[in-house]
Amino acid sequence: WAGRATIIDLLEFESVPDFLDKFILNLTGLRLNYTDDKYSVDNIIDPFLHTKNESKYIEYIQSYKTLNFKNNTANDNDNSTLFIDDTGFLINVSLIYKLSPILALRKFNEYIFTSLPITGDDGIISIFLISLVSQDSNSGDNNAQNLVIGKYFSIEKLEINLISKKLIWKMITLSDSGGYLPKFIQNMAICKEISHDVPNFMEYLLKEII
Repeated sequence: WAGRATIIDLLEFESVPDFLDKFILNLTGLRLNYTDDKYSVDNIIDPFLHTKNESKYIEYIQSYKTLNFKNNTANDNDNSTLFIDDTGFLINVSLIYKLSPILALRKFNEYIFTSLPITGDDGIISIFLISLVSQDSNSGDNNAQNLVIGKYFSIEKLEINLISKKLIWKMITLSDSGGYLPKFIQNMAICKEISHDVPNFMEYLLKEII
């Protein structure tokens, strides 16, 4: 396992218009409420925005596709790759990673669940993003493209405190990039890479979105 926890002081971004709203939207696809603590599917703006943005600020992601839940094949119709209920939404995606010029491309199929915001008794708003391994059913295509199948699991939690003006982004992950890479090398690499996630997202958000 590898993990990180980052505290973001929202007061440092008071001069940035709608910073918190754009942060949450572009990381989760959700809209926050400020008048009450009730959330519904109406707060879901773009379920695929999280993955779309990851493909832009994580340099190792070469491409991604949405997958059909029924047979795990690529599908251009996003509606067939999306489940929504009163707890949040689930998408099914396939991501191609180029970890190194000398390594074969890695393919990770993932279910990604994003919870609707949950307001605790202490007023802190929590949002969970959970990535699980999705079945891969394209072994023939994978061999033709020289793709190595990897496995990725993670839990991310955002804690938003509107009183203290603090946002905490926590994450733990367990992954296997497949192939013949020794696990201890993979573990060292993942610890280094996840430390870049927050600064890379912040740089992308401030330069490209805001």
